[in-house]
Amino acid sequence: MASPELHWADYIVFTSVLLVSAFIGLLYALKSRNASAEEMLTGQRKLPVLPVAFSLSVSFVSAVSVLGIPAEVYANGSDYWMVGFGFFWSLLFVGYVILPKLYKLNITSAYEYLELRFNRPVRLMASAVFLFFMICYMAVVLYAPALALSQVTGLSMEVSILTIGFICTLYTALGGIKAVIWTDVFQTVIITGGLLALLGRGTVEAGGVSQVIEKVVNGSRDATYPMDLNPFIRHTFWTLTIGGGIGMAAIHGGNQATLQRYMGVESLRKSKIVLLLNIPLSEFFLAILCLCGLVMFAYYYGRDPLKSGRISKRDQLLPLFVMDIMGDLPGMPGLFIAAVFSAALSTVSSGVNALATVAVEDFIKPIYLRTRGIALEGRAKSITVVVTALVFGMLTIGAAYLSGLLSSTLLIIVVSIFGMMGGPLLGIILLGLLCPWINSWGAGCALLSSLVICMWTAIGAITRPWPKAMFDNSTNTTVVVNPPRHAVDDWYDLSYQHYATLAVTVCLVVGSLVSFLTSCNRGRALNPGTFYDTLRPCRKSPLQESTFDLEKSPQHNKAFHASAGTYGTANSHI
Repeated sequence: MASPELHWADYIVFTSVLLVSAFIGLLYALKSRNASAEEMLTGQRKLPVLPVAFSLSVSFVSAVSVLGIPAEVYANGSDYWMVGFGFFWSLLFVGYVILPKLYKLNITSAYEYLELRFNRPVRLMASAVFLFFMICYMAVVLYAPALALSQVTGLSMEVSILTIGFICTLYTALGGIKAVIWTDVFQTVIITGGLLALLGRGTVEAGGVSQVIEKVVNGSRDATYPMDLNPFIRHTFWTLTIGGGIGMAAIHGGNQATLQRYMGVESLRKSKIVLLLNIPLSEFFLAILCLCGLVMFAYYYGRDPLKSGRISKRDQLLPLFVMDIMGDLPGMPGLFIAAVFSAALSTVSSGVNALATVAVEDFIKPIYLRTRGIALEGRAKSITVVVTALVFGMLTIGAAYLSGLLSSTLLIIVVSIFGMMGGPLLGIILLGLLCPWINSWGAGCALLSSLVICMWTAIGAITRPWPKAMFDNSTNTTVVVNPPRHAVDDWYDLSYQHYATLAVTVCLVVGSLVSFLTSCNRGRALNPGTFYDTLRPCRKSPLQESTFDLEKSPQHNKAFHASAGTYGTANSHI
């Protein structure tokens, strides 16, 4: 299909969005030119509540979500919206179980917690996993808007990737987390406006609300609420509610990019408010994206663009839909492109900031101290943060060029990435918080084993040969050829929504088994500030009090760790 041409007004709209985003970011870069590294990374823990809430919600609405969720609903029906039930319970769990402990430790890198609870090797393993998986995730997120832009304008995909990647890397590296937060607020407005405009115009073009409902029902795209407990069924109520919820917990409870912003506000109470605000915001964006998919199905009812050859990938559906219904309205396709660009800018900028934080705190600072004999502080640390962010931005751009080689849909790829890499990170943090019998050997083995098993499952599911359609000249018909199926293929049928569930389960089983085989924490002092005493009903005497006081300030507790060592002083042995 020939690429449709945009009106000059469309170029003005999405170019203006890029320029405004860059201006906001560079404005904070100028304000932060003499800022400390801590201000660049955490905003000195004085970030405002509402902007942080908007920043987190718009990070959830990545370019992959904008393109992928409507395409998923178009192809497989609106059952996907049930993942919203999982969002509700998982965010409450993160806010009232994970966040309180981590916030009071006053840590900069979320994986610093793992050193306080276990040891330094476990922390470094988790940090390395995060660095790798975040680059993979951002590469796909960067590729998605480039796909959209090339579909609607014919502009080189390579140029699009470079443009988006360069802009967000520049303002993130120079402006720090404040630049990320405030550009996200602006981008929230653009994304919301673009999606609502698309939904409204699409409903009119599809014949109105009644026609949309009729076609959705006739096409079996309405929600069916399948209640089967089988985890190998792609989408059921339980798969989306439990698996999707654990996946969301991995994003908000095991990911530096989100935890960094929660812990950047000035009190635990405000941090919980940020998280609670994210529940309705996330549900709102999920509902809008699902409705866009249903309206798109109604508009193309009986004339699927994929079957007719107008597009080659399902992820191109939404850009085509935009041009078909808005092509005659100068500026409106540009607003949609701006929305996709904004979603990508938000996700990548927060990711680059988080990558720089983890790299500096967990790897560069210890190496600098060991090699130079002095701590990395002041101007040297600020310059290191900027350079590190620039390096990760360039790595993301490079990795984005490879994303187009993946054959699966963008949504499944991203959820799989979070499951197979984000799931083990969530699992290891939950072991530390909820399982006081887990020792460092158990934690390390749990992380590695869950990572290997989840990667094997996810990569195998994505790369295995699918049935192929071939034209039979003898009968002049198209036949489906099924490749030979092996026993392991049954395992690959595990729903992609359950990859995070698999990771957490493997962490619990392996971590507990290895810990029991290595005498758990016998003879090792544990600090009560790093875990919940879930074994208290089974213990004859309570844990001894330690100098670590959860009621005191985070600054006091960090000073305690510096003076008392990793595990504290007078603590109980478990």
